[in-house]
Amino acid sequence: MDDREYIDGMIGVYELNNVSLLRQIYVDAYLTSARNYVVVRAELDSPEPPALTYREFVRDAVRRNVLARVAWIPPQPDTGHGSRGRHSQC
Repeated sequence: MDDREYIDGMIGVYELNNVSLLRQIYVDAYLTSARNYVVVRAELDSPEPPALTYREFVRDAVRRNVLARVAWIPPQPDTGHGSRGRHSQC
């Protein structure tokens, strides 16, 4: 949508109480977007059948692993300098 057209449409609404300009700009922008979508969609490859078949399984597996990683607290390295380390004199 061209900025100038949008501004003219908004002026028509606010100053003239006329939505026809804005409506026409909206319809033109929508139709342009729809044409662009068709072109972009045609350029994209369709997903492979196995990807579609196992999509839910993969989604759940990734989710489980992410949640397990979030809940996992990595062990602290034993530097030997702590009061309870292997080399402690206590």
